Amino acid sequence: MKSTVEHIEELTEKIFALTNTKIEILKLETTDRVSSIVGNLLGKLIIVFIFISAFTVVNFGVAYWIGNNLNNTSYGFFIVGGFYVLIGLIFILFKKQLVINPFKKEMLDNILN
Repeated sequence: MKSTVEHIEELTEKIFALTNTKIEILKLETTDRVSSIVGNLLGKLIIVFIFISAFTVVNFGVAYWIGNNLNNTSYGFFIVGGFYVLIGLIFILFKKQLVINPFKKEMLDNILN
């Protein structure tokens, strides 16, 4: 028969093993969650970069097109630039509703899921 000391030693070993297993599971879950967030963010950054590149080329085309229709290329660039200044002002006025709140929601969804 096992003595009380042997039972306590066996129980202590099992507690340490269980604790180590729980720590390893927590590490793996944290790594999985962080890698999912980073991967999701990186994928979105790549998509944004591609759209910004295409958007830039389209804006040059629109500016040249407007300028050619007005018989002065610089007018086209001024008009397109003014349009983006207007959009920038709108974003400044409504940045909380348009940018900050959706970004917070997206980050919380990624962290909590």
